[in-house]
Amino acid sequence: LYQTAIGIDGLWRDTREQIARVQEDREPLAVSFSHTTAAILLPKALPVMARNMDGFDFAVQVMNSDAILGQASMKAVHMGVVEKPIVNDSVDRVTLCEDRLVLAGEPDGVWMVREHGSGVRYYTDLYFKTMQGLPPRTMEVSSNAAIAAALSSGFGQSLISEAAVPSGVPARKLGDEFVRRFYALVPRSGLTHDQRELVEAIIAVLRG
Repeated sequence: LYQTAIGIDGLWRDTREQIARVQEDREPLAVSFSHTTAAILLPKALPVMARNMDGFDFAVQVMNSDAILGQASMKAVHMGVVEKPIVNDSVDRVTLCEDRLVLAGEPDGVWMVREHGSGVRYYTDLYFKTMQGLPPRTMEVSSNAAIAAALSSGFGQSLISEAAVPSGVPARKLGDEFVRRFYALVPRSGLTHDQRELVEAIIAVLRG
């Protein structure tokens, strides 16, 4: 029933997109970025999208990696960019580039952790397994930008992408198991020829 429902939903979305193209000669392109990739990779994707605004209506969302996989599986987005190696039978996964996580902030500060389903939380839990027990004080903060702002103000500590560490905040590199990869998730079906071409162009820029 679930697979049938996905097929019906995809057919309805394709039909609406065809109507929109006939009416406006424009296609929608919805993309979702995880919190970290939005800060690091989205600025590289935006110029590619801007060059194609005459033919596309763009929508950009920011959410955690698990939510993006769900959206891509249901074809609610045409491309997702995530920070952990997740995939299912409905999407193709493309490796983009590497990213190193570091431990940033005050060593005795309160631990700020991302919510479950986040790529950083996946690696934070991995780091906790290497410690002598869980830290005594943790605080869940569901925004990388908020965590970076707190670190910048001198509050707490957290695992964060090295590229997102605020200036002046101390950071310590971790082992190679904390060098991760960013990935693009693309629905295997449901994209028009032009949508797929533009998604491939964005991926090429992000891989470069």
